[in-house]
Amino acid sequence: MKNSSLNLIRAAFVVGAIGATASAMAAPVKAQIKAPAPAPALCNSGSGDTDVMVNGQGQAVSDVSYHAVNANNCFGKVGGNDDATGLNGLATSTGWGMGWALAARDNTGANETDISNTVEGLLWNVSASSASFGSWLLTATDTNGILPANLGDSFDFVFGLKGGNGLAYYLFDSVIFDGEEGGRYAVTFLNNGGQIPGLSHLSVYARYDGPGPSLGGSSSGGGARNDVPEPASLALVALALLGAGLTTRRRA
Repeated sequence: MKNSSLNLIRAAFVVGAIGATASAMAAPVKAQIKAPAPAPALCNSGSGDTDVMVNGQGQAVSDVSYHAVNANNCFGKVGGNDDATGLNGLATSTGWGMGWALAARDNTGANETDISNTVEGLLWNVSASSASFGSWLLTATDTNGILPANLGDSFDFVFGLKGGNGLAYYLFDSVIFDGEEGGRYAVTFLNNGGQIPGLSHLSVYARYDGPGPSLGGSSSGGGARNDVPEPASLALVALALLGAGLTTRRRA
């Protein structure tokens, strides 16, 4: 009897141990993974120059803002002057793709001619301060009526800041442009003399991203939108018309 009881206890212990092991194996294990530190929002160096550092801070997405929002990405510094061919040629290095067209450029020199181009049916113009930091204003006029692009649609923009012998690019991805927008800029790279240069010119490159956020994505001339009624709204209108018809019928 004693042996039988002891055997039962041993069997129960073994079964319990097996059950505990199975439960431990089945239970999810919370890995102690330390969250990675946020990556610094600095530009990719275009040339490896050490002079991209100013006061210990490299070129950053906060150098240029669009409607008080920082750039999505940036690239610099590179040498020479900017143009659409050069920017599209950097597609692999920047990761921003191709299809960029020069929309407008403000040459801050007194005897230099500004550039205003028609891109995606919009005639663009940009103005900027001439100091190493300041403000910019981008405007556009719809020249193609109901055809896209229209004011209020979504665009990708690249802003090019040229100063001294350097150039830096700043990307704004999928932003709404309704005909006039502004922001701030700051040149943060050094010239050959080791100083922060003033702004030589500010260029804006545009690429159409698609219709704006209006319901249905349809648009009409001048940037106005043709909102498509939701099914719920249509149902309410139908009920109202039915009620009006019944009331008229009863009166009759």
